[in-house]
Amino acid sequence: GGGTDGREIDFPAMSAAAGDDILLVRDQDRIGLADYFGDCFNDFEVVIETPDLNFNGDDPFELYKNTTVIETYGDVELSGTGLEWEYTGSWAYKFNGFWEYAQVDCSANSTSLQDAACAYPFCVPLQLYGVLAILWDGSGTNGGKAVHVRANRPIADLGIYGLGTANNGGGTDGVEFTFPSISVNEGDHILVAREPATMAAYFGSCYDGYAQVFQSDAMNQNGDDAIELFSGADAIETYGDANVDGSGQFWEYTGTWAYRMNGVWAYGGIDCAAGSTTTQSSACPYGFCQ
Repeated sequence: GGGTDGREIDFPAMSAAAGDDILLVRDQDRIGLADYFGDCFNDFEVVIETPDLNFNGDDPFELYKNTTVIETYGDVELSGTGLEWEYTGSWAYKFNGFWEYAQVDCSANSTSLQDAACAYPFCVPLQLYGVLAILWDGSGTNGGKAVHVRANRPIADLGIYGLGTANNGGGTDGVEFTFPSISVNEGDHILVAREPATMAAYFGSCYDGYAQVFQSDAMNQNGDDAIELFSGADAIETYGDANVDGSGQFWEYTGTWAYRMNGVWAYGGIDCAAGSTTTQSSACPYGFCQ
């Protein structure tokens, strides 16, 4: 927060195409970061090594064109400690023109993006965003069962992905729902619901925020069941633990929901929607609808 230090890192004289993703990394950290990112590291069209990246998660950044600042992340007059844009042990990611911030230290003790509590969005084209088994006045047994995913990058064929429910800690059941073969845009929110009309009535205008809604009887989860997201036959993300019954676990969502917030999961509270008729009037409005 000591004010600008001026231009400190120069990009190499080279061409780049519109849409290229460019990563700057300290030269001595390239191998370690590549191991941590896994296959995603190869998705950056340009990787630039420099010895001059010496920031902490409370430091702002300035982007220069020649000698003119054209963009600033954070505030050069402030230390980011405790502020919204702090990224200590974490990340910030610009998504559809707006910054998203993960929870501070959300990557602590992880050895790869796959086991971090807050996977870097660029590296997960499709991501679990909500797991629902909400019960409300009028929901019936199945009306509130759904899974919410978000496309973090454009996806040409959504059909390579699928979902599965691991019931009662009995281990994976494999792919039980396959997404249709359509293209989706970066930022699209997608809902797979057992009863879309019932969910639409409960969510109200919030329901219109979904770019795609699909019906599937495979949404048969109770609040103690893990949910798996697949790419092909490979489970690439799991909510909960496929080998553990979620009853009494921190991730249980009986009569409620779990929602990804600041890169990590937030929980509505067991049976928190009981007696409500809309999510907005419940004791626990679904995170996407707030």
